[in-house]
Amino acid sequence: METNNGKEIMLPLDLTTQNVDQHDIIQEKFIDVEVNKSINPITDFEQVRFKPTKDLTSPLANIIRTINYSIFVLDENKTYTDASYEDVGFKIDDIKFRKNSFNNSFLRLNFYDSDNRSIQRLMSYIVIYPIVNEKFFVANNSPRDAFFKPNDKKTWGDINPVKNINLEFTVGDSLIDKTLDGEGFFIYHYKDEINNKTPKELFMSASFNNAKTGKILRLISTDTKPPVDKINISTNNTSLKNNTYTKYLLKKDNTGFYYSIDTNYSANVKINSDSYEVKLYQIVTT
Repeated sequence: METNNGKEIMLPLDLTTQNVDQHDIIQEKFIDVEVNKSINPITDFEQVRFKPTKDLTSPLANIIRTINYSIFVLDENKTYTDASYEDVGFKIDDIKFRKNSFNNSFLRLNFYDSDNRSIQRLMSYIVIYPIVNEKFFVANNSPRDAFFKPNDKKTWGDINPVKNINLEFTVGDSLIDKTLDGEGFFIYHYKDEINNKTPKELFMSASFNNAKTGKILRLISTDTKPPVDKINISTNNTSLKNNTYTKYLLKKDNTGFYYSIDTNYSANVKINSDSYEVKLYQIVTT
């Protein structure tokens, strides 16, 4: 070790940086970053209304006027058949007198952001209640003309036998036709999630909530009667038909916001002229 003989001055050097005189950096960088981290980001929760169309490439020229959701149940032979109100426990007086067991029953449509149950989120849901219309009445009734009686019509109130009334829910644009049920015809979704390039995907699962029996009838999108452990498999972006969900596509263009129901994703959707037919099947549990 060298000693200092008084003629040399030892200058210790240390290249290690220290947080000395870093006030400007702290003010300009650290504080701004930490403040932004502590404040929730601003999200636009505005929702817009989507109209149904057959074709998202030219939506305005292919507007859908009605959507019919029909329910199929298993008979004693384990064969799917068009469900009637009798099949799910209703009596004629339940409908004729509009009992709560009838009025409070409904079809529920749940919309998810994925068909993968392990990661999906419930985005929204629609509740559709039954509306008494022409299909509930015998052929020579005139339910729209309740306050006068044409010569060839009977008065309001002659209900069809419940076994002849299909368990189905028809929705349409009530702004154009006030006899239609507008609830469930339009879809409402977040505006900032939609663009005019890639459609937003929503996956719908359905159930019928029966106030007469207090039971929920779970519904799927296939009549192939798959085992319970096979109905929840994700098939999005594959060539396989989905067993559980029905796929909706949301998009916008310079004329507005629209949605279509995918006829390739599952086998339960059909287009009839200016309407969608969506078939929903009782789940097989045994």
